[in-house]
Amino acid sequence: RLLTQEERKNLVLGLQSKWEKLNLEYQQKTHLTVLDTLHKVRRKESYEVLLKQIERDILFMNKPGDIYVDLEQYLLFLCFVISILHTRSLTLY
Repeated sequence: RLLTQEERKNLVLGLQSKWEKLNLEYQQKTHLTVLDTLHKVRRKESYEVLLKQIERDILFMNKPGDIYVDLEQYLLFLCFVISILHTRSLTLY
């Protein structure tokens, strides 16, 4: 199934929103505290990995060309996007 431009646009907007929210958490939890424990360092690294992945996803979605998705995979992807949009905060370990 072909992903429509409207769906693509909504996915990008959702990803950008998630990135902004996650980046704010990242800034608050890693730059305003002393990274003096292994837990804090790992949390910082986890945030960085997630932020980079969202950045890559946004770049991919903005590339020219059509995006085709398998219907089953598409439904799983929609569930993932919905969870991104509805997640209020992440618990990172």
